[in-house]
Amino acid sequence: MCNDRIYCKCTNNRTGRAIRDIVENVAENLPDDYDITELVEVLTRYRKHPINLNNTSVEELKTLIFISPLQINNFFAYSKENGRLLDVHELQIIHGFDVKTIENLIPFVTVNKIAEYESLQLSKLFGAGEHDIMMRFAQTLEKQKGFTDLPGNRYLGTPERFQTRCPYNYASIISAALTFDKDAGEKFIGKPFDFFSANVTLSKLDKVKKLVLGDYTLQFGQGLTLW
Repeated sequence: MCNDRIYCKCTNNRTGRAIRDIVENVAENLPDDYDITELVEVLTRYRKHPINLNNTSVEELKTLIFISPLQINNFFAYSKENGRLLDVHELQIIHGFDVKTIENLIPFVTVNKIAEYESLQLSKLFGAGEHDIMMRFAQTLEKQKGFTDLPGNRYLGTPERFQTRCPYNYASIISAALTFDKDAGEKFIGKPFDFFSANVTLSKLDKVKKLVLGDYTLQFGQGLTLW
């Protein structure tokens, strides 16, 4: 069985050299079905709105996939013992943070306090935010049984799968997304997409870390502590 995928991303920001280098370095270690466009989207957003290391979370740092779980664990252990970081280069004295990791981090992090909600203006939400359109096409080249002409054994639609995703991000505090999806076998004419999803996420709301409105996914699992 062979799958042919075409990915397209249109964005209003150019991907910098730092982002390209990181993507090239980690791409060979990622699963075949990993969506590189999501990684580029995350890094592009952090390049414009860096993560505040003095006001971050495990979940947020995990989106920087070039940082290991051990490094994240050591970072929070150091912060708990020593308090706020005064300079990004202070990461050098945290066990597990080598020069290469710190060089990769510097374009995407800061230690300065960012009062994002205090400076938020509704008139700037559209112009200052980042808007993307990502489209995915997939089709199994080998003809499947469900698409043969056998009586009573045929899907009504076409074998192609289409997905369009329109994410929006404002700094690291507001995000939203619209997703349209057509599965293989579904009709395309008359009803282009058989699935629709939307959500809005507000982060860093004082004592509330994250508020999600709309469709979302919950993940549960056991943690692993490395000694």
